[in-house]
Parts: sequence; structure tokens; C-alpha cells
Amino acid sequence: MSMVIDVDSHWTVDWEFHIDRGPLKRFTPHFPSEPDLFAFFIAADIMAAMPKDERPRMEKIFPERVRANGERTIVPEHFEGFRQACTVPDRLEWMNRVGIDYSITNGPSFGGAASLIEDQKLRHEFIREANDAVMDEIGSAANRVGLVTYADLNDLDWTLAELERMRARGSRAFSIMAEPVNGMSLAHPHFDRLWAKLVELGMIVSVHVGLAPALFGDWGRMGGDFSDPGYASAFLRMANSQRYQAAELFLSALTFGGVFDRHPKLTVLIAELFAFWLPTYMGRMQMLTYPNMFGDWPYERNAVDMLRQQVLVSPLPGLGDVNALQILQAEPDMIVWSSDFPHPEGSADPVTLYGESLANLDPVLREKFLGKSAEDAFARMGDPLLV
Repeated sequence: MSMVIDVDSHWTVDWEFHIDRGPLKRFTPHFPSEPDLFAFFIAADIMAAMPKDERPRMEKIFPERVRANGERTIVPEHFEGFRQACTVPDRLEWMNRVGIDYSITNGPSFGGAASLIEDQKLRHEFIREANDAVMDEIGSAANRVGLVTYADLNDLDWTLAELERMRARGSRAFSIMAEPVNGMSLAHPHFDRLWAKLVELGMIVSVHVGLAPALFGDWGRMGGDFSDPGYASAFLRMANSQRYQAAELFLSALTFGGVFDRHPKLTVLIAELFAFWLPTYMGRMQMLTYPNMFGDWPYERNAVDMLRQQVLVSPLPGLGDVNALQILQAEPDMIVWSSDFPHPEGSADPVTLYGESLANLDPVLREKFLGKSAEDAFARMGDPLLV
């Protein structure tokens, strides 16, 4: 029997959105206030495309409220789960109760906000300390709770060293921002040593929501009044309407740019970016493989085979992937299971969430979904998971 592997869970801290209250407080001057930091996490891409004088402040969108401890905040109650401090005993008790052998675990959001620090040396110090802050808490449980490493693709030498350091501490995944770097596609040969190093270290690449910015251009400039709650609500929905766009662009670049051809053991995990788009995307990739007006296909494997062998996608029913198991049957080697625990989009009982539909699946397919496909990805790199 294969392991049960949760490919997307989270380690939450009580200082989320308030860096001045945690172990990274020395970096406080380099981050905005709670409202603007919260805005960065939920709408950074659409706001970055807007002129500065048109960007809304979050206090115009979310009304101020008083938390149970008397603190005033604009962070909606829905997001309070982000600020519940995790402990190793509680996490392991929950994993054992649910039946999870290994969990790929994302740290607090601050690692993804490192780009707000302009000075590269200071940014590297922040990322390293952010990685260590959570890894120190996880400690000897790293063989069950596998922290995802953050890094900085602007400096590959530093990134490779940080990956080696964190792999030595137990990390088995690398969180990447799915966007070009310094004017180069991530398919550029400049990044080949990154992909090679990840395979060498037995680490997968994680593309998670919040690190997959969409290209909005001027589409967010809809001319409304942010003091109108209706328009503010519509704007936030617009900001979150293209979450899978960057995932498609990233996968297409790695396919057509030859990364999957040059690094056939590399595995990419698409997490919390929906899965409903995958069947139509795979259909397009199949069509683009055929010899046609664009010329002959340049690689040994076709595009669909590359993706099926090297890409994992985690659906999340809490975000609308209600047909996840149907997509699993269409792409049995790509769809993998996750909890998103303890974030509110996930579930504290993520296996039974699928109900009888999961129980009635073909056993081989169910085993792939719950862990074997992810387990095989690590084994393919020559460094299998040992729990």
C-alpha cells in the first residue's frame, strides 16, 4: 500500500499579517502596514498593473472590525484561521487521525512577500530566516511535515545554496514564483542548473496560489468607486478570477521551451490553483503537438506525455473543484489529493470530504490520487520519501 500524501497543507502562525510580532520583526520597516500587506496577499497582481493613484487601500474595501482580543483589524474573519499558531503535537495528532503519512507544508505567507524587500542582501537574510523560523518549529517532525522552501530566483547561486541547506534540514519542495525573472522566461537555459539541482536534491517544484500572478494589464481599471461595497466586492472577485492563468503559462513555457525534455525527472506541483481548467488545457496541448502549420514537433516525447509524466495538479473542492474526481479519471497520473489544512478553503476531514465517490473509485486510481503519484515523483528522482 502506498503512502497517503497531502501535497498542500499550511503551517500557520499567530503573527501572520503582523511581522512585528514574530521572530522576523527586525524586518518590519521593510513591509507595509497590515492593510497593505493583506492587499498584497490577495490582489497584488491586479494592483501592480494599476497606476498607483488608482490602487485601492484595503480599509476602503474591508470595514474595520474588532477581534475577540480587542484588537482592531481590517482582515476579515474568514482569514482568522491564517493566524492560529500550529504546534507539532497537534499537527501529528491530526495527521495520524486522518491517516496522512506525509504532508507537503507551506510556511506563512511572509516568504512569498520577500519581493517587497528591495535590497537583495537583506532580502536573502529575510528569506533564510523565514525558512528557519518554521523549520525550527517543525524540528524532528520534518520526516512527516515537509516544509516548502522559499528562495530568490534573481540570484541563482544564492538560491542553489539555500536549496541545499534546506534539503539538509528536511525540505522536499521548492516554492517558485511563476513569472519571468530579469526579462527571461523560466524556460530559458539560464535556469537549467536550478532544475538540475532540484532533481539532484530530490525536491519538487511547487506553484501555489499567491505565487502565480496573472497578467491583468489595464483590465482591472474598471472605473468604479471603491467606497461602494458592491464595486469593491466585484473588484476583489476580478482580482481572483485568473488564478490559473500563470500556471498555464508556466507549464507551457516549460513544455515548449524544452525544460521537461532536458530534465525528464523534474516534477512540478500546481497547488490551490483549481483543476477544472486541466482537461481543456491538455486538449490544446495535444493539438499543438501534431505536425501542422507550425512545423514538426521538436522533442522526443509529445507535450501531453511530458505533462502527464512530470506535472501534478491538486484540486480543492472548497474553491469550486466539485468535479475533481471526474478530472482524476480523465488524468489519473496528474490529479493528486490535498487538504489545505488548516486554511478555511480546506477541510479538517479532507478524505471523507469526497464521500462515497472516492470510496467507489477503482482502488488503483484511488491509491494514485491519495499518494502514489506523489510518492512516485520523489522516487523517480532517486530520493524516495522515507517516513
